[in-house]
Amino acid sequence: MTLIRCLVATFLLVLAGVVSAATAEERQADLERIRVERAQAQAAYALREHECRQRFAVTSCIDEARRERRQVIDRLREQEIRIDEARRKERAAQRLEDIRQKQSAEESQRRDASARDRLKGTRRHDVLTLVAPASGAASGPARSASDVQADEARHRAEYDKRQQEAQRHREEVERRNAERAAKGKARAAPLPVPDASSVTSP
Repeated sequence: MTLIRCLVATFLLVLAGVVSAATAEERQADLERIRVERAQAQAAYALREHECRQRFAVTSCIDEARRERRQVIDRLREQEIRIDEARRKERAAQRLEDIRQKQSAEESQRRDASARDRLKGTRRHDVLTLVAPASGAASGPARSASDVQADEARHRAEYDKRQQEAQRHREEVERRNAERAAKGKARAAPLPVPDASSVTSP
């Protein structure tokens, strides 16, 4: 009986402590400890049951042993539930952290892309500001976006006009070349050979 009481007292002292599962390793160690303690409780119950059978009041002795075993097993089960709950909370927190990091990375990429676009726009605006207008007028130190757009439209129109003039010039040159070639063929054509009936005798 002394051994059994010592075991029960040890179980009660262990169960009275707060389960601390700050890390996965600690939780795993706690689960292993619970498994060992449950096996010890079963062994203690078997020993107590054997002793009870040596007594006159067997049933009441065994019932008391079962109650003690049930108390130990129920408290061990509560510890397991707390450990499982801590695991679930940790996994949920990790999932939330992963989602937050992913969203933060995506937001950072969007900000970087936006900054690159703004930088490109600023460089393009600076280049257009430095280019003198076609009329030769000097650009002012500060130009609005509408001025820049107007300059771009004027440059595009002038470019299109030059392209059209070049096309017309090419077409005119091709037409003249075709006319010259036609005239040259007309001059170079040989005289027709007279037939025998058109030849007069001397």
